[in-house]
Amino acid sequence: MPALAAMAASCGDYLSVEPTVDRLEITAPRRTLVVGDTLQLQATAYGARGAYATTNKLVIGWASSAPAVATVNASSGLVTAFALGRATIRAIARGKQDTVTVTVVASAVR
Repeated sequence: MPALAAMAASCGDYLSVEPTVDRLEITAPRRTLVVGDTLQLQATAYGARGAYATTNKLVIGWASSAPAVATVNASSGLVTAFALGRATIRAIARGKQDTVTVTVVASAVR
C-alpha cells in the first residue's frame, strides 16, 4: 500500500478531486460567422503539469457578452449567430478565463 500511496501522490493534480487551473485557452476554428451559423469552441485548461482533459471533475462554463448577436451554450461552448455585430465569448474554469470575439455578418465574404 505505501507504493500505491506514493504513486498517487506523484500524480498530484491529475488525481485530485478539484484540479488546479493555471490558465485557460479557447480554440476557435474561425471568428467570423454568418447569421444562422453555429461554431463549436473548445477550451483547454492547463495546470502545473500541462493540459487537462475536460471531465466531470473540471467543468468549463461559457457566456456571451452580447446574446442578441451570438449565444453560447453554457456547458458545451456551441455558439449560434443571431444578428449582425460582435460578441465576446468567455470560457471560465476554476477562476481562470479566456475570451474570443466573434463577428457576425450578413453573408459570407468571398
